[in-house]
Amino acid sequence: MTTSTTRRRGRPRSIPEAQRREELLDAAMELFLDQGIELTTVAQIAARAGVASGTVYLYVGSKESLVAALRARFREAMAGEIERLVDGWAGPFAGLIDALVDLTFELHMTHRTEIDLFRRQIPADAIREVAESRRRYNAPLTRAIQQAAARGEAAVPGGDPELLAYLLSGAIEESVYACLTFGFPADAEALRVAARAMAHKLLNPAAGVLAATGGA
Repeated sequence: MTTSTTRRRGRPRSIPEAQRREELLDAAMELFLDQGIELTTVAQIAARAGVASGTVYLYVGSKESLVAALRARFREAMAGEIERLVDGWAGPFAGLIDALVDLTFELHMTHRTEIDLFRRQIPADAIREVAESRRRYNAPLTRAIQQAAARGEAAVPGGDPELLAYLLSGAIEESVYACLTFGFPADAEALRVAARAMAHKLLNPAAGVLAATGGA
């Protein structure tokens, strides 16, 4: 019996529904990361959370529902990090581009295990949910591009800020994932500098000449 399981079983049984659901999601995430999604059973999740299996189905649903809920929660947390950066930025757009690239690298390095877990587990019936989650994730960058373009600080090739945000974030995220997972390219720092340069060249911000070399 693990310490976390013992601790959970000592908690009051009549706790708020939202808290119970979060505890079940936390227990599932621990097991998914420890032994993988396929090898984890609802009974194991229930035991880790200190509840009966029926409680898992009552609050969250099937194991597939747990995976979907965890993926949505994780993506929402990632989106929140991006949104806080964009909404709190008071400097020039050129600096924001660098900060966004750096944050993307930081998030992928910090949460590489979770990202790899969810990338390998996207069933056909979850495509719509993943697409909506992706839209939410890209919304802050889309908004930043729109605002920078209105101030004359950014160009928008093709005239569609949302499409540009998808292309930019997708290219950077896929490259970071390949670097961390497959070791190609091998130099993460060189990739980060190149990603900054690509973003500046694509968006062509007024202050991007120096930043495109990788400088702050």
